[in-house]
Amino acid sequence: MESIEVFDVSLPVEDITACKDIARILSCSIRKDWAIDQLETEVFTNGITNKIFSIFHKENRQDRLVYRVFGHGTDRIIDRKKELEQWQKLSAVGLAAKIIGRFHNGIVCEFLPGEPLKLHQLQWPEVQKAVAEVMSRMHELSIGGVPCAFPKMHQFIDNLRPEFGKNQARFEQEFGSVNFRNLSDDLQKKIEALNAGVVFCHNDLLIHNILIDETELLSNRNYAWTIANDTFIDSVRLFFIDYEYADANYELFDIANHFNEWAGVEDLDYSRCPDEKLKREFIEYYYACRKDGKQMDITAVMKQLPLFEAASHLFWASWALVQCQNSTINFDYLGYASSRFAQCKLKLSQYES
Repeated sequence: MESIEVFDVSLPVEDITACKDIARILSCSIRKDWAIDQLETEVFTNGITNKIFSIFHKENRQDRLVYRVFGHGTDRIIDRKKELEQWQKLSAVGLAAKIIGRFHNGIVCEFLPGEPLKLHQLQWPEVQKAVAEVMSRMHELSIGGVPCAFPKMHQFIDNLRPEFGKNQARFEQEFGSVNFRNLSDDLQKKIEALNAGVVFCHNDLLIHNILIDETELLSNRNYAWTIANDTFIDSVRLFFIDYEYADANYELFDIANHFNEWAGVEDLDYSRCPDEKLKREFIEYYYACRKDGKQMDITAVMKQLPLFEAASHLFWASWALVQCQNSTINFDYLGYASSRFAQCKLKLSQYES
């Protein structure tokens, strides 16, 4: 792995103004020709785990340094060393920005052009096609290892403490009778029995983690998209970002998780998620893009999909409960966990029916 410069500094995730002030100073040590009074900042997303913003010289907005500041307590559930290794693998093949350095609680990297996807853009066929194309490229990378979904889920569950502070009564009401470990073990047995394909997955493809060149996208909105056309992707630049959870995993987990994320983050609405027709079209195109020639019975894949959707929902429900106990970010993690858990039960019942 290429060596990464280490900066002996921390950025306060709970104070975005202080974060930017410290980052300006750090940026001048990285870009020697920058003067601190000539620098500007742009916040990309406040997120529900990390803070992400950029620093740039006012005379060149494209030459940016992007800072990702880790949320408080996230090291309890995220292997930062592995994250850097996976990020560098993707960067080496043009699927991720180059890492410039790391500091005590975050990473600074180069800038990738584009804006995070908006929820309504997920409905656009050309966006669905672009996501499937980039996902297929990522899934073809060699990584090895066992699927991370359940070991990581067990890590979340094992990190849960019985105390939920001001949310104690609400937690007891919604989750007091739930045995998360038994439920995850049951899902794991069902999925392992399928002998599903294991690939290098992103595992967190929500809209905030997908960048697209909106100018190019909007200029091509009249394009007549079809599954058979393989040329349009060349005119739509799309990148995945944020590799905290990238690892070996079931390819259908990555796909199912992306479908689940159509619901949004801050205002979950599962009526936004793709219907069966859209899911099937996405999966058909995904396998058509695979250069390894992998062929699948799409009808069988569609029958298995709800099981992986259930696993994704349980994964993020247990994650949210850990965040509820540790994060300093103002977000209703318990409500998020409740919504994801309800969807887990729904998808599991669909699979078993």
